[in-house]
Amino acid sequence: MKSKFSLGIACVVMIAVALAGCGRPTPAPTTAPTAAPTTAPTTMETRPGATDTPVPQITAAPTATAGAEALTPPVPVTPLTESVQATRLVIPALALDVPVTEVGWRIVTAADGQRTTEWEIADNAAGHHINSAAPGTVGNVVVSGHNNIKGKVFEAISLDVDRPTPRLTPGSDVELYTSNGRHLIYRVTKIDLVPETGAPLAQRLANARYLEQTPDATLTLITCWPSFGNTHRVIVIAKLAVVL
Repeated sequence: MKSKFSLGIACVVMIAVALAGCGRPTPAPTTAPTAAPTTAPTTMETRPGATDTPVPQITAAPTATAGAEALTPPVPVTPLTESVQATRLVIPALALDVPVTEVGWRIVTAADGQRTTEWEIADNAAGHHINSAAPGTVGNVVVSGHNNIKGKVFEAISLDVDRPTPRLTPGSDVELYTSNGRHLIYRVTKIDLVPETGAPLAQRLANARYLEQTPDATLTLITCWPSFGNTHRVIVIAKLAVVL
């Protein structure tokens, strides 16, 4: 499913969060974000009609709970300088092993004449956003994937949020393999669950900050939640730890 947005300075950045890995994405505004993300999951309740399935609730950002930065930062490594493509993504904790392809966007004209952008979302693969950093280099490498359609490559990430004891946690490894034979290991520092569909403007603007460039070598994975819908975004942030 594709999602449309008005053209603007920040449209290329914001549309990725609005549609990544989703079956029915909703448009996000194009005003440049000015505030950092302010919410993270802190409490659990039971979904009506399924008393054994916990549902994370979004409240004020915690200081030392799920979604908080890891207490011990990864040991600095020397990032790459060459620009190569990612071909494979592996998360051992989730037994996840999927191909990676490059994804971009195109400009289309609606029936009313309004020009909009549409992201191309990879089918049966994770998509590396071409406007984000190259794997292993300084900056933010953004990779998105569907959670419940067209291959469901990031389904395991979405389902892990519902586990009483998640397997993907700060300290877990995310591995990227590149077209020139590089093996990059990123270490998870933060996992956030944020509302998107129907969320207030301020929240959607805050969500867009996850796609901004970073001063260090970062990997950001994006998919939707819950497994049967797309009201929220799961954001996994990891820092480069090993270059092989």
